[in-house]
Amino acid sequence: TEEAGVGVVVAKSRGSTSSSRSKSRSGKRDATQEEQIVDEPVTPQLAWKVLTQAQVSKLMKLSPKDLANEVAVILSLKEHEQNLREAALLDYYVTGIWFAHESSFNEEQTSA
Repeated sequence: TEEAGVGVVVAKSRGSTSSSRSKSRSGKRDATQEEQIVDEPVTPQLAWKVLTQAQVSKLMKLSPKDLANEVAVILSLKEHEQNLREAALLDYYVTGIWFAHESSFNEEQTSA
């Protein structure tokens, strides 16, 4: 499970056919020699793609109005007051960050 930090990966070799798979009495397919279930550690994937951890930390401390202004600057939304697409994008980020703030999320939880 992800919470435990371990994921289940099914390794399948090329060239396997459905005829090489066996079915149990319940009708479910059993793993064959070509397929093995392997437990591998799952590395945490953070969504620092748009906002950095430092930016998220700073944004979490701002009021809603200051938050909107700062997010507009970070995302280079210069026409968010006239452009509906920019306004919607700004609203999306501000709402998500404010929800995380109200829910007492940390930076890592906010980034995901």
